[in-house]
Amino acid sequence: MKVAIDQQTKQILDSTISKLDEWWKKSIAYISENQRYIYNVEIDGIILYDGYEDYITENINKINEIKVNTLSIEESILNTEKTIDEYLDRFIPTANRITEQLYGKIDLRQRDLFSKLVQGLDWIIQAMEFNRTLNARINTTSSSYSLGVKIFDSLTSCVGEIYKSIIQEDFVSVGDVLKYEVIPLLEKYRDRNKKSDLI
Repeated sequence: MKVAIDQQTKQILDSTISKLDEWWKKSIAYISENQRYIYNVEIDGIILYDGYEDYITENINKINEIKVNTLSIEESILNTEKTIDEYLDRFIPTANRITEQLYGKIDLRQRDLFSKLVQGLDWIIQAMEFNRTLNARINTTSSSYSLGVKIFDSLTSCVGEIYKSIIQEDFVSVGDVLKYEVIPLLEKYRDRNKKSDLI
């Protein structure tokens, strides 16, 4: 089995769990020491962004090549910001449409759409939190970063309000929080990136 990190450290290993595990542990240590993060793992042409360790374990006897692709902290921040912005460009119009439906009677289809909207909002917050952690590691002090932190904190608070309203099945309140607080905050976050030198 061929293995490589960032197309540089190429090796050939026996296709055994023990050999691969030894290489994997050394590789993770090397990546960490160099303050890099795994971006994706390409296994026989299949690109995985998560779940790659399980995939490798389950398919160890079939795998011919593993390529680990990494990013620096700065590259990770820029990549995540770009991904968030691309997602927000799709999420915000969809959230507006779904929010309008929360002011009427909620049927099963609307509950499903709303559930997906909440999952999307959770992903956005996790991505923002990831970037916040990375920025803290390099002591970012830009005004764009500071604004992003404020928006993140406000969004986190709004999500708490949304979950309380969901438990009470008060979808009008959920719609209000989304329409008048969450969506404007997401627009502000996206616009902050477009006005800065981040991406």
